[in-house]
Amino acid sequence: MDKVKLYAIHDEKLPTALESLGLARKYERGELKCKFCGLVITDDNFYGYFPQSGDIKFVCEAPDCVSQFMRLIEEGIIGT
Repeated sequence: MDKVKLYAIHDEKLPTALESLGLARKYERGELKCKFCGLVITDDNFYGYFPQSGDIKFVCEAPDCVSQFMRLIEEGIIGT
């Protein structure tokens, strides 16, 4: 079984992480959406983010979206 290194960010550090990515303002304005379902990402539904095709994609906490995210990791499409 291959291993994938995933990084975690505590809720308190999310604003700093988004600022470093240049996405804090978009997050505050509700412009960031889940890659899988299109739901606006908020503090209440944020699950994670990942790089893909030179962009940062977001994942909400909906079970179907988390499953699709994990499938991408398992297939080696995302991860380090």
